[in-house]
Amino acid sequence: MKERILQQAEKMFTRYGIRNISMDTIARELSISKKTIYQYFQDKDDLVMQVATLHHQRDIDQLAQLLQEKTDLTAIDELLLIADYVAAMIRHINPAYLYDMQKFHETAWKVCQQQEENFIHRAIRNNLQKGMTDGLYRNDLNIEIMLRLILFQNNIIADPHYFPEKDFHIIEVHQQVVKHFIYGIVNEKGFQHLEIYSNNSNKNTL
Repeated sequence: MKERILQQAEKMFTRYGIRNISMDTIARELSISKKTIYQYFQDKDDLVMQVATLHHQRDIDQLAQLLQEKTDLTAIDELLLIADYVAAMIRHINPAYLYDMQKFHETAWKVCQQQEENFIHRAIRNNLQKGMTDGLYRNDLNIEIMLRLILFQNNIIADPHYFPEKDFHIIEVHQQVVKHFIYGIVNEKGFQHLEIYSNNSNKNTL
């Protein structure tokens, strides 16, 4: 039953936002009593925490597996793969899911941020080192500064203080951040590689 509740809550939270979905709504959709939900979750905060951490960790694990399988990619192609995967994740959720979590469920938001930061530290650090070694990224990059920069950029994408939902679409913000970051780290050889990708790809990452 707990798994059914988590699956239904995730489906509804990511489709309609967290604030719009009550425990009563989830119970009604599952044809169970609200009391049954409270047998497994202390309150809505607890439910949001468990849904969010499972949702984010599953996405991270799937991306990590994808990167393990794509061992022949250049550093640039690998970074673009990550960006495309994240964009696909964002497209499949209502931006209100992220906004609501950040505003009304701060503890869950911080846990998810930590999950993402742990992955970014591993994946992006390795990517930057690979790109510099392969001669596609600038050789004067300070990896620690770049990691903190991309973590900051990643955190503000869904921050309504910087990008209000009524003025900015989260996908466009993500694409602009990715473009700004990638073009800022490549050297001339890497720039030529990006131009080839941009001309041959039907995706909107760049």
